[in-house]
Amino acid sequence: MAKVSKHAKNKPVNRISNNKKKKIMLLADEALQALSMRNAVWVEQRCQQIFDLHPDHPEALNLLGMLASQRGQIDDAMALFSRASEQAPGEIRFRGNLAAMHMLRGEHQKALVLYREILKKSPHEMVALAGAGTALLHLGKYRLAVEYLEKARDRDPKNVHVLQHLGSALHKHDEHGKAEVVFDALLKIRPDHAVAHFARALLSMEGGHIEQGILQLRQAIRCNPTYAEAYKVLTDCKKIERDDEDFERIKTLYAASENKPDRLPLALAMAKCMEDQGDDEGAFKYLQEGNGLARKLAHYDASEEAAIMHEIRQVFSTPVAVKEQVETLPVTPIFIVGMPRSGSTLLEQMLRCHPQADGVGEVPYFYETMEAQGLLHDRRMQPDQMSSESLALVASQYCQMLQQKCRSDVTFIVDKNLTNFLYLGAIHAALPQAKIVHMRRNPMDCCLSMFRNDLQDSMFQYCYDLQELGDYYRMYQNMMEHWRNTLSADAWLESDYEALVASPKQTLGQILDYCGLPWDDACLQFQDADNHVQTASVLQVRQGVYQSSVEKWRRFEKQLAPLAERLQK
Repeated sequence: MAKVSKHAKNKPVNRISNNKKKKIMLLADEALQALSMRNAVWVEQRCQQIFDLHPDHPEALNLLGMLASQRGQIDDAMALFSRASEQAPGEIRFRGNLAAMHMLRGEHQKALVLYREILKKSPHEMVALAGAGTALLHLGKYRLAVEYLEKARDRDPKNVHVLQHLGSALHKHDEHGKAEVVFDALLKIRPDHAVAHFARALLSMEGGHIEQGILQLRQAIRCNPTYAEAYKVLTDCKKIERDDEDFERIKTLYAASENKPDRLPLALAMAKCMEDQGDDEGAFKYLQEGNGLARKLAHYDASEEAAIMHEIRQVFSTPVAVKEQVETLPVTPIFIVGMPRSGSTLLEQMLRCHPQADGVGEVPYFYETMEAQGLLHDRRMQPDQMSSESLALVASQYCQMLQQKCRSDVTFIVDKNLTNFLYLGAIHAALPQAKIVHMRRNPMDCCLSMFRNDLQDSMFQYCYDLQELGDYYRMYQNMMEHWRNTLSADAWLESDYEALVASPKQTLGQILDYCGLPWDDACLQFQDADNHVQTASVLQVRQGVYQSSVEKWRRFEKQLAPLAERLQK
């Protein structure tokens, strides 16, 4: 491999003669051509010749970084791109390549910083617009992701990757109609685009059109017969018998998926098949194997989560004081908080069927407004920035964002971003008129359901390991106990999933009374509503109220012993 000098590490490129510049440009062009032909030897030879003319020349460092990336040597590629950027700080290509490596490693925040640095110098840089939008999509900041990706789409309307990510961002942002338009435009360009067919299938199912969604799933599989995620969703749509052709295909794909990212959805599909066939022990074996691989690829840091929660408790260590002068808000937010798979989607759909209510799904609006006012930075509380003025701005901006997403005739808007459980102190301080409903569920049932469903969000990577899952659940419980001690009794309501499915009218009636809403029979007909349901509960919520998931954990009591032990600590 070409030798990279260590002596010029932090020095910018020195001036060189025009003759040498021409030679270097020629050699760089030859190296780039060799790279496109995957001729590593020629790339290294030409880069070494460049170094002979000028040690640590940034173009040669960049080319070697591209070669390392081509070989899958991501750490080496990052070091080379970083070195190239140090040598030529003004060259945005090198920063873009470094950002791309951060994306490959799942370090989306670091990538976003680099892409934004590029856009400060070149606001219309296509790669940076698309990269920033994609990073924001992975970070769960869907509204901002849409802004960047729409700009990228405007610059290149037929860019398949941009359309795919824009459609996904719109989908996550609950802009279902716009997402459908984008995916349809993508399919006109690439009719065989399996991901677009899959996305259309999800949109159909979330809108209650299950049979249409299944047909679109089949189309995605025809375009890509190894599409693991499509098979996983398909198994959720029907009971899989042993002689089912889909079962045979899934088994074959799973056998070939070792050490591949596809193994998790295929493992979940196999687990569902085993459950359908009465083999609970076999089902759990697949769950453990799939989640085990997913944990190796995840970037979950339990100590960081514990530190964040500790800091929040320190900021709100005494009973939370509300603003002295409370202005009348245009709408009343209803926050549903808790853990995933706790019955929150069921309650959300019930409330959204009320004629005076609408919902925004799981968008991170409150977090974003806190961040915009400097009260949060990289998920960390900034207590020095907290004042009555900043809280008032949070309240007004948040309500504006809610109104922009909902019907104009409603006075109550449901926000089901579950991680808002972290910020109940700030919510109560900024929005004392808001209603907060904490949905609870048997911890064993709740954790089993999280373990059985790939929640596909960087916020939920603690779900892949039973012990980490149990530890996080305990941290969540400690957080909720803290709010019981610091929020006034009338600031929130706690409700249990088991009570909601056992006595839906009575339990929902109590929730509606707390929220200040009159009873309406439409709330119990939620399964027939045309609301989009965009969570792992998409199929279950269309079945109406059922109790078959209560105490389901006992089917796996032996296998869940590590979880039970952690929950009892």
